[in-house]
Amino acid sequence: LLYRFYKNAALPVKDSIYGGWESEGLSGHTLGHYLSAASLMYASSGNGEFKKRVDYIVAELERCQQARKTGYVGAIPKEDSIFDNVAKGNIKSGGFDLNGGWSPWYTVHKVMAGLVDAYLYADNKQALKIVMGMAGWTFNTINHLPDSLRLKMLNCEYGGMNDVLANIYALTGKKKYLDLSYKFYDEFVMGKLAQRIDPLPGKHSNTNVPKAIGSARQYE
Repeated sequence: LLYRFYKNAALPVKDSIYGGWESEGLSGHTLGHYLSAASLMYASSGNGEFKKRVDYIVAELERCQQARKTGYVGAIPKEDSIFDNVAKGNIKSGGFDLNGGWSPWYTVHKVMAGLVDAYLYADNKQALKIVMGMAGWTFNTINHLPDSLRLKMLNCEYGGMNDVLANIYALTGKKKYLDLSYKFYDEFVMGKLAQRIDPLPGKHSNTNVPKAIGSARQYE
């Protein structure tokens, strides 16, 4: 699961890449899910094996983050080019595609959410530091975009980026993270819901339900 994190950070790999979607465009998202799962299992069972795995993954992600020097850490194919173009305002999306990548913000969210869970449920302080670095990189990538380009970017599935940034605000008390979470507010679904219009029938649930969950968290 760490294979492409190493590769993208120009560090030596330790094994072959995990199969399925991890060997394709969503590479990295399963590691985020696994980190969340192991953290929750440690909290519920007290089994130290789960914490050992969480601590190992977090330490390796920190190595990758330090090697990259931007605050970002990830495993998406061609991610530097995808997000560099976003930062420059060069944005193309066909729904699940953003600048040639398969829902890249969705994958970023899974890694960030896994790190927050490692901090909350497995008492890993290092994880909060890493995820704050990723949030800082997110700010540098999108905060300057005008609404026209920001909304164009949000045509592509972005997972629970609003939710995780609101959670980082809750953990740190730094309002810049809450403000940043509102950059992941789209008019296509959230704007309609705000007008009490139901825009969801026929739409992809995995894309749209997290938007409402994140909005509820922002309200809290």
